[in-house]
Amino acid sequence: MEKWKRVQMWQGDWSPGPQRDGALPTFAVEEIIEPGAYVDLSTGRIYRICAEDLNGRGPVSIPPGDPASRYVRISRNPFEISLRAREICREHGIEVNF
Repeated sequence: MEKWKRVQMWQGDWSPGPQRDGALPTFAVEEIIEPGAYVDLSTGRIYRICAEDLNGRGPVSIPPGDPASRYVRISRNPFEISLRAREICREHGIEVNF
Protein backbone atom coordinates (compact mmCIF):
# COMPACT_ATOMS: atom_id res chain seq x y z
CA MET A 1 0.00 0.00 0.00
CA GLU A 2 1.31 3.40 -0.97
CA LYS A 3 2.07 5.50 2.08
CA TRP A 4 2.17 8.89 0.34
CA LYS A 5 -0.50 10.06 -2.06
CA ARG A 6 0.13 12.53 -4.81
CA VAL A 7 -1.46 15.95 -4.21
CA GLN A 8 -2.14 18.24 -7.12
CA MET A 9 -1.45 21.92 -6.63
CA TRP A 10 -4.03 24.49 -7.68
CA GLN A 11 -2.82 26.24 -10.81
CA GLY A 12 -5.65 28.78 -11.09
CA ASP A 13 -6.10 32.31 -9.85
CA TRP A 14 -6.75 32.62 -6.10
CA SER A 15 -8.39 36.05 -6.24
CA PRO A 16 -12.19 35.92 -6.36
CA GLY A 17 -12.34 38.76 -8.91
CA PRO A 18 -15.56 40.45 -9.93
CA GLN A 19 -18.41 37.99 -9.59
CA ARG A 20 -21.40 40.28 -9.81
CA ASP A 21 -23.07 41.22 -13.05
CA GLY A 22 -24.49 44.66 -13.62
CA ALA A 23 -24.21 47.88 -11.71
CA LEU A 24 -25.36 48.42 -8.15
CA PRO A 25 -28.33 50.78 -7.72
CA THR A 26 -27.54 54.37 -6.74
CA PHE A 27 -29.83 56.77 -4.88
CA ALA A 28 -30.06 60.27 -3.51
CA VAL A 29 -30.70 60.30 0.25
CA GLU A 30 -34.38 61.15 -0.22
CA GLU A 31 -34.80 58.21 -2.64
CA ILE A 32 -33.74 55.58 -0.09
CA ILE A 33 -36.92 53.69 0.80
CA GLU A 34 -35.57 50.18 1.51
CA PRO A 35 -33.36 48.87 4.32
CA GLY A 36 -29.82 47.98 3.40
CA ALA A 37 -26.16 48.85 3.50
CA TYR A 38 -25.40 51.99 1.49
CA VAL A 39 -22.04 53.57 0.64
CA ASP A 40 -21.62 57.30 0.02
CA LEU A 41 -19.83 57.54 -3.33
CA SER A 42 -18.15 60.84 -2.43
CA THR A 43 -16.75 59.86 0.98
CA GLY A 44 -16.70 56.04 0.92
CA ARG A 45 -18.54 55.85 4.26
CA ILE A 46 -21.02 53.04 4.87
CA TYR A 47 -24.49 53.68 6.24
CA ARG A 48 -26.65 50.88 7.59
CA ILE A 49 -30.33 51.71 7.18
CA CYS A 50 -32.78 49.48 9.07
CA ALA A 51 -36.53 49.23 8.53
CA GLU A 52 -37.05 51.14 11.80
CA ASP A 53 -35.04 54.05 10.40
CA LEU A 54 -37.35 54.29 7.40
CA ASN A 55 -40.71 54.13 9.17
CA GLY A 56 -40.04 57.06 11.48
CA ARG A 57 -39.13 55.17 14.66
CA GLY A 58 -35.47 56.06 14.46
CA PRO A 59 -33.36 58.81 12.99
CA VAL A 60 -32.04 58.15 9.50
CA SER A 61 -28.32 57.89 9.99
CA ILE A 62 -27.36 59.65 6.75
CA PRO A 63 -26.50 63.33 7.13
CA PRO A 64 -27.42 65.55 4.19
CA GLY A 65 -24.51 65.88 1.78
CA ASP A 66 -23.16 69.11 0.36
CA PRO A 67 -23.48 68.94 -2.59
CA ALA A 68 -26.12 66.24 -2.63
CA SER A 69 -24.31 62.90 -2.43
CA ARG A 70 -25.18 59.72 -4.26
CA TYR A 71 -25.40 56.44 -2.35
CA VAL A 72 -24.97 52.95 -3.73
CA ARG A 73 -26.78 50.03 -2.11
CA ILE A 74 -24.22 47.27 -1.72
CA SER A 75 -26.56 44.92 0.14
CA ARG A 76 -30.22 44.65 1.10
CA ASN A 77 -28.94 43.45 4.48
CA PRO A 78 -28.15 46.48 6.68
CA PHE A 79 -26.03 44.24 8.91
CA GLU A 80 -23.72 43.01 6.14
CA ILE A 81 -20.34 42.36 7.73
CA SER A 82 -17.69 44.96 6.94
CA LEU A 83 -15.31 42.48 5.33
CA ARG A 84 -17.97 41.37 2.83
CA ALA A 85 -19.06 44.99 2.28
CA ARG A 86 -15.48 45.95 1.40
CA GLU A 87 -15.26 42.99 -0.98
CA ILE A 88 -18.46 44.05 -2.77
CA CYS A 89 -17.13 47.60 -3.10
CA ARG A 90 -13.80 46.34 -4.42
CA GLU A 91 -15.60 44.20 -7.01
CA HIS A 92 -17.44 47.30 -8.25
CA GLY A 93 -14.57 49.77 -8.06
CA ILE A 94 -16.01 51.77 -5.14
CA GLU A 95 -13.46 53.38 -2.81
CA VAL A 96 -14.26 52.78 0.84
CA ASN A 97 -13.61 54.61 4.10
CA PHE A 98 -14.80 52.06 6.65
